[in-house]
Amino acid sequence: MNSMMKHVLAAVALATAATAQAQWGIQVLWGSDYYNHGNYTGPDCFDPDGNPIPLTSNWAAQIIDAVTETVYYTAHHHPDYGFWRYEDPYVGVPFQLAVLPPAADARPLRTRIYNHNDPNLATMFATVGPTVLDWDVNQTLPPFPIDYNFGKVQQSDWQVIPEPGSAGLLLLGAGVFLIRRARARAQR
Repeated sequence: MNSMMKHVLAAVALATAATAQAQWGIQVLWGSDYYNHGNYTGPDCFDPDGNPIPLTSNWAAQIIDAVTETVYYTAHHHPDYGFWRYEDPYVGVPFQLAVLPPAADARPLRTRIYNHNDPNLATMFATVGPTVLDWDVNQTLPPFPIDYNFGKVQQSDWQVIPEPGSAGLLLLGAGVFLIRRARARAQR
Protein backbone atom coordinates (compact mmCIF):
# COMPACT_ATOMS: atom_id res chain seq x y z
CA MET A 1 0.00 0.00 0.00
CA ASN A 2 1.52 3.29 -1.03
CA SER A 3 1.86 6.29 1.24
CA MET A 4 -0.86 8.32 -0.52
CA MET A 5 -3.39 5.52 0.00
CA LYS A 6 -2.49 5.32 3.70
CA HIS A 7 -3.10 9.07 4.09
CA VAL A 8 -6.49 8.83 2.33
CA LEU A 9 -7.56 5.92 4.54
CA ALA A 10 -6.38 7.76 7.66
CA ALA A 11 -8.35 10.88 6.63
CA VAL A 12 -11.50 8.80 6.01
CA ALA A 13 -11.12 7.08 9.41
CA LEU A 14 -10.63 10.45 11.13
CA ALA A 15 -13.68 11.96 9.40
CA THR A 16 -15.78 8.94 10.37
CA ALA A 17 -14.67 9.21 14.01
CA ALA A 18 -15.39 12.97 14.06
CA THR A 19 -18.89 12.39 12.67
CA ALA A 20 -19.61 9.72 15.29
CA GLN A 21 -18.52 12.06 18.09
CA ALA A 22 -20.78 14.88 16.84
CA GLN A 23 -24.01 12.97 17.40
CA TRP A 24 -26.36 14.40 20.02
CA GLY A 25 -28.80 12.67 22.29
CA ILE A 26 -32.01 14.45 23.24
CA GLN A 27 -33.40 15.76 26.51
CA VAL A 28 -37.04 14.81 26.91
CA LEU A 29 -39.55 16.20 29.37
CA TRP A 30 -41.34 12.95 30.16
CA GLY A 31 -44.63 12.64 31.98
CA SER A 32 -48.24 11.53 31.94
CA ASP A 33 -51.24 12.82 30.04
CA TYR A 34 -53.29 14.98 32.43
CA TYR A 35 -50.26 16.52 34.07
CA ASN A 36 -48.61 17.45 30.79
CA HIS A 37 -51.75 18.98 29.32
CA GLY A 38 -52.69 20.92 32.46
CA ASN A 39 -55.99 19.06 32.69
CA TYR A 40 -56.01 18.39 36.44
CA THR A 41 -59.38 16.64 36.56
CA GLY A 42 -58.32 13.40 38.19
CA PRO A 43 -55.57 10.81 38.32
CA ASP A 44 -54.24 9.32 35.12
CA CYS A 45 -51.96 6.58 36.46
CA PHE A 46 -53.57 3.58 38.14
CA ASP A 47 -52.04 0.50 39.79
CA PRO A 48 -53.10 -3.13 39.07
CA ASP A 49 -55.88 -2.82 41.67
CA GLY A 50 -57.37 0.28 40.02
CA ASN A 51 -56.12 2.75 42.64
CA PRO A 52 -54.20 5.91 41.73
CA ILE A 53 -50.45 5.32 42.01
CA PRO A 54 -49.54 7.35 45.12
CA LEU A 55 -46.81 9.90 45.71
CA THR A 56 -45.12 7.43 48.07
CA SER A 57 -44.60 4.87 45.29
CA ASN A 58 -41.02 4.03 44.47
CA TRP A 59 -41.85 1.98 41.38
CA ALA A 60 -39.48 2.08 38.40
CA ALA A 61 -40.38 3.48 35.00
CA GLN A 62 -38.38 3.09 31.81
CA ILE A 63 -38.35 4.48 28.28
CA ILE A 64 -37.87 1.49 25.97
CA ASP A 65 -37.64 0.78 22.26
CA ALA A 66 -41.04 -0.65 21.29
CA VAL A 67 -39.48 -3.08 18.78
CA THR A 68 -36.20 -4.24 20.30
CA GLU A 69 -37.12 -3.68 24.00
CA THR A 70 -33.82 -1.79 24.45
CA VAL A 71 -33.96 0.30 27.63
CA TYR A 72 -32.98 3.89 26.85
CA TYR A 73 -33.73 5.44 30.24
CA THR A 74 -34.78 4.34 33.73
CA ALA A 75 -36.43 6.81 36.13
CA HIS A 76 -34.98 6.73 39.59
CA HIS A 77 -37.11 7.38 42.63
CA HIS A 78 -36.34 10.65 44.38
CA PRO A 79 -36.95 10.54 48.15
CA ASP A 80 -38.49 14.04 48.23
CA TYR A 81 -40.93 13.94 45.33
CA GLY A 82 -40.91 10.38 43.95
CA PHE A 83 -41.84 9.69 40.35
CA TRP A 84 -45.63 9.48 40.83
CA ARG A 85 -47.70 12.35 42.16
CA TYR A 86 -51.29 12.31 43.23
CA GLU A 87 -52.00 15.39 45.27
CA ASP A 88 -53.83 18.57 44.29
CA PRO A 89 -53.19 19.87 41.75
CA TYR A 90 -50.84 17.09 40.65
CA VAL A 91 -52.57 13.99 39.38
CA GLY A 92 -50.02 11.95 37.48
CA VAL A 93 -46.38 12.05 36.55
CA PRO A 94 -44.92 15.56 36.36
CA PHE A 95 -42.36 16.37 33.72
CA GLN A 96 -39.16 14.46 34.44
CA LEU A 97 -35.99 15.33 32.58
CA ALA A 98 -34.60 12.28 30.78
CA VAL A 99 -31.73 12.11 28.32
CA LEU A 100 -32.05 9.67 25.43
CA PRO A 101 -29.09 8.51 23.31
CA PRO A 102 -28.83 9.13 19.55
CA ALA A 103 -29.88 5.50 19.00
CA ALA A 104 -33.42 6.43 20.16
CA ASP A 105 -33.87 8.93 17.31
CA ALA A 106 -36.84 8.10 15.07
CA ARG A 107 -37.47 4.82 16.94
CA PRO A 108 -40.90 3.80 18.29
CA LEU A 109 -40.74 4.37 22.06
CA ARG A 110 -42.92 3.25 24.95
CA THR A 111 -42.95 3.79 28.68
CA ARG A 112 -42.83 0.65 30.80
CA ILE A 113 -43.79 0.86 34.48
CA TYR A 114 -42.95 -1.82 37.04
CA ASN A 115 -44.58 -2.46 40.42
CA HIS A 116 -41.18 -2.48 42.13
CA ASN A 117 -38.22 -0.09 42.24
CA ASP A 118 -36.05 -2.81 40.66
CA PRO A 119 -37.50 -4.04 37.33
CA ASN A 120 -35.80 -7.41 37.89
CA LEU A 121 -37.83 -7.94 41.08
CA ALA A 122 -41.18 -6.70 39.77
CA THR A 123 -44.15 -9.06 39.52
CA MET A 124 -46.17 -6.87 37.10
CA PHE A 125 -45.59 -4.24 34.45
CA ALA A 126 -47.62 -1.86 32.28
CA THR A 127 -46.50 -0.67 28.84
CA VAL A 128 -48.06 2.55 27.54
CA GLY A 129 -47.61 5.51 25.25
CA PRO A 130 -46.23 4.69 21.82
CA THR A 131 -44.45 7.68 20.32
CA VAL A 132 -41.62 8.52 17.94
CA LEU A 133 -39.21 11.34 18.77
CA ASP A 134 -37.32 12.68 15.80
CA TRP A 135 -34.38 15.09 15.99
CA ASP A 136 -31.19 15.86 14.06
CA VAL A 137 -28.48 13.89 15.83
CA ASN A 138 -25.74 15.52 13.71
CA GLN A 139 -26.60 19.21 14.17
CA THR A 140 -23.87 21.54 15.40
CA LEU A 141 -25.58 22.49 18.69
CA PRO A 142 -27.53 20.30 21.14
CA PRO A 143 -31.20 19.99 20.14
CA PHE A 144 -33.91 21.65 22.21
CA PRO A 145 -35.73 19.41 24.72
CA ILE A 146 -38.80 17.58 23.42
CA ASP A 147 -42.00 16.79 25.37
CA TYR A 148 -42.79 13.08 25.69
CA ASN A 149 -46.30 12.57 27.00
CA PHE A 150 -46.65 8.83 27.62
CA GLY A 151 -50.41 9.04 28.16
CA LYS A 152 -52.35 7.23 30.85
CA VAL A 153 -51.74 4.05 32.84
CA GLN A 154 -55.03 2.15 33.19
CA GLN A 155 -55.69 -0.82 35.45
CA SER A 156 -56.13 -2.94 32.30
CA ASP A 157 -52.58 -2.09 31.08
CA TRP A 158 -50.93 -4.26 33.75
CA GLN A 159 -49.50 -7.69 32.90
CA VAL A 160 -48.14 -10.38 35.20
CA ILE A 161 -44.44 -11.22 34.86
CA PRO A 162 -44.05 -15.00 35.20
CA GLU A 163 -41.54 -16.01 37.84
CA PRO A 164 -38.46 -17.65 36.33
CA GLY A 165 -38.67 -20.43 38.93
CA SER A 166 -42.30 -21.20 38.08
CA ALA A 167 -41.57 -21.25 34.36
CA GLY A 168 -38.64 -23.61 34.99
CA LEU A 169 -40.80 -25.95 37.03
CA LEU A 170 -43.44 -26.01 34.31
CA LEU A 171 -40.82 -26.90 31.70
CA LEU A 172 -39.32 -29.57 33.96
CA GLY A 173 -42.76 -31.08 34.57
CA ALA A 174 -43.53 -31.09 30.85
CA GLY A 175 -40.18 -32.80 30.16
CA VAL A 176 -40.79 -35.50 32.78
CA PHE A 177 -44.30 -36.08 31.39
CA LEU A 178 -42.98 -36.48 27.83
CA ILE A 179 -40.21 -38.86 28.92
CA ARG A 180 -42.68 -41.06 30.84
CA ARG A 181 -45.07 -41.03 27.92
CA ALA A 182 -42.30 -42.05 25.50
CA ARG A 183 -41.18 -44.89 27.82
CA ALA A 184 -44.75 -46.13 28.19
CA ARG A 185 -45.17 -46.21 24.39
CA ALA A 186 -41.84 -48.02 23.98
CA GLN A 187 -42.89 -50.75 26.47
CA ARG A 188 -46.08 -51.50 24.54
